[in-house]
Amino acid sequence: MNAYTVDPYAPSRLITGQVMVGDVPVGGGNPVRIQSMTNTSTMDVHATAAQAAKIAEAGAQMVRIAVANLEQVKALEEIRHLLTAQSFNIPLIADTHFNPEIAVAAAKVVEKVRINPGNFLSRHHWKPGKDGDTLKRMEEKLLPLLETCKKHNTALRIGSNHGSLSPRILYHWGNTPEGMVQSVMEFVHLCQRHQFNQLILSLKSSHIQTMVYSYRLLAHAMIKRGPIYPLHLGVTEAGLGEDGRIRSAAGTGALLLDGLGDTIRVSLTENPENEIEIAKMLAKMAPPTGKNQVKKYTQLPYSPFGSETPMPTDPIMDSPGRPIVVFNKPVPGQLYFAGDHIISPKGDTRYKACFVEGREDAEQLKSHDHLPDIIILRITDAGAGRSIIMGLHKAGIHVPILLYVSLHSSDYWACRTWRAALGSLFLLDGLVRGLYMDTERSRGSSSLDFSNSLLQSLGLQYHSAVFISCPGCGRTLFDLEAASREVKQALGHLKGLKIAVMGCIVNGPGEMADADYGFVGAPGGNVTIYRKKKPVAKNIPRNKALEMLTDLIKKNGEWAPKNSECP
Repeated sequence: MNAYTVDPYAPSRLITGQVMVGDVPVGGGNPVRIQSMTNTSTMDVHATAAQAAKIAEAGAQMVRIAVANLEQVKALEEIRHLLTAQSFNIPLIADTHFNPEIAVAAAKVVEKVRINPGNFLSRHHWKPGKDGDTLKRMEEKLLPLLETCKKHNTALRIGSNHGSLSPRILYHWGNTPEGMVQSVMEFVHLCQRHQFNQLILSLKSSHIQTMVYSYRLLAHAMIKRGPIYPLHLGVTEAGLGEDGRIRSAAGTGALLLDGLGDTIRVSLTENPENEIEIAKMLAKMAPPTGKNQVKKYTQLPYSPFGSETPMPTDPIMDSPGRPIVVFNKPVPGQLYFAGDHIISPKGDTRYKACFVEGREDAEQLKSHDHLPDIIILRITDAGAGRSIIMGLHKAGIHVPILLYVSLHSSDYWACRTWRAALGSLFLLDGLVRGLYMDTERSRGSSSLDFSNSLLQSLGLQYHSAVFISCPGCGRTLFDLEAASREVKQALGHLKGLKIAVMGCIVNGPGEMADADYGFVGAPGGNVTIYRKKKPVAKNIPRNKALEMLTDLIKKNGEWAPKNSECP
């Protein structure tokens, strides 16, 4: 399978065209730009302007604001005036859904408009066999927006979300990375037809594998066909606390290390200014800008698009397909390294292991009569690690490899984001069987907690309930952060169960399509509870909703006491 870069061992940053968002150049080799989104009511112009100012002061270069109707477009103008009066000239982005007329109106006020192909038109307009009619109507609705953007020098983000694809896309391609790419590229082709190229593209998901494979497919498609537009990265509904930060690093960081991404947003269920610190760390992961090779591709022994079996390794520890986590000191119930062996939790099984830290170590292995059972690959960057693994693969050495990300930094989150990004990149591509972890503890959670959180965010192992929660915006209908913490505290012990806490219905039902249960904001501060994709209890008072959700889980036989092991 061809990759989108010439040298996958030391990836360079993909060169895109440059798009101006106000005075901020995005893409074209410029630094990765950081943005966040306000979660105040857009109609509360003073609160929204104050929050936008905090986001700017924290270090973001752009601020996004939810715009649901024409009254909120008028509020945008006042928000702009309030920010200008305080000498904040940060570009504003209008996040619009469902109504093309709102996008047209907003394009006259802000520096960038975001539309979602999945709900730009009515979801009920299309019928099987009527693709041509739908595409024609799509073009008719899009053209006024393009003309307005041209007139006012407004950039446009075409942002597809996994879970909110249109019925027509789902019918033809399913809820897949291929469907997400097709959804965006249809709009791109319409923009090109009308000579509009101030585009930024995104394919966001809370599912890390889907996100990574989708962006790779999109980059591959743009390199083949051209032109190459800037990419906006972000894991939707990453959640809160350490889990949310690790999930964001696993998705956004992995892609940045791969050379993709020109602007990013970390979507935490917290105050938006809290997102900026972690976003700055992620932005530093982008490799140096390289030269695009449109006609030449490197043949890889594995698929970068997730459609083929990962590189084979010998089965070990009776855990085929399950990642191995080994610690450098004894940890209750965990594998650990001692001397030159990996010891099982009970101490009755020993596996010969050796460290590989460079090409020289790998070369020496080729001459060994007896290979170790496991290789621990110690690296500090993606290129060196890939190069060593590919060398071992070509030499016919298929010993299971554990990734050891060796970093020496006093910055707790700088280390954790780097480890999460590199771990995600190598695990998703099937290049390693697991992780080797230091047990040193800095502030925050332990190395065991970190490895559990990373593997769970990648869907490789489950250690607790899986929570996704949106960061909130001007559409949010209840206290999202408080609700998320409450639901997580009550239901976090239900291992493997996926629960979504969403602020409103705009993206909620779609984005949580693969969740077992949904806890979604409804008008009046109420909650609608979902089971899979269907609402089962509507407009429940907030103070009774968690109890009702718990009862529903028990009724469906998926409950377990907190002090027991869940199946």
